Amino acid sequence: MVRRPRVPALLAAGALALGLLVTGLPAAHVARASTAEQLVTPDLVARAPVESLARGQTGTTGIPVTLKWPVFQAGAGGVRYAVEANVNAGGFTPVTLSWPGAQGVTVYLAPGARYQYRDQATDAAGTQTEWMGGPVFGVNVAQESSSDIAYSATWTQTTLAGAYGGSVRFATAAGAKATTTLLGTSVGVVSTLGPDRGLADIYLDGIRVAGVDLYAPTTVRHQVV
Repeated sequence: MVRRPRVPALLAAGALALGLLVTGLPAAHVARASTAEQLVTPDLVARAPVESLARGQTGTTGIPVTLKWPVFQAGAGGVRYAVEANVNAGGFTPVTLSWPGAQGVTVYLAPGARYQYRDQATDAAGTQTEWMGGPVFGVNVAQESSSDIAYSATWTQTTLAGAYGGSVRFATAAGAKATTTLLGTSVGVVSTLGPDRGLADIYLDGIRVAGVDLYAPTTVRHQVV
């Protein structure tokens, strides 16, 4: 059995970028709902979509974000949901769902843009909720070469075909660290998985919050881990 080194770091060995989800921007960007929850009938309650960074492969330029809308009906089934997106205050357009009863979807968002999502539920009797709008938010990405990231020990910069942004920075020594200051509601590390990758610890405000295993039998690039 071969033991891979554990690297206590904010960025794992071979990490490419940080994905930072920022919320709470001024409501003037896009109109927002005045309430986060709406009781239509005793069996039909609507709640605005909630966003968070999703694990999985990034797009060429997009970051995966999961949207969930916990709209519940305690009685008979048959509730249908509609979800719409507003990008850079350009007006709402429909979002395609996997099926009418889906209560979540993963979307790929471009860094720097401003997004708002809203949902509406319709029960089997045709009763509809109002549109429930979530907050305006954006996704920011810091590449591994960003001056906002401080490295300790030896990290090597190299190009990598298929990597998010085209390059990576990696470390092989235990104890190598990368630190940065973040502001947001969700954060993820974009990295490469592979047979020669190691382990990392992620700390928030000095407290270990997660361990990341970058091992995979074959190389898998630009993954939100």
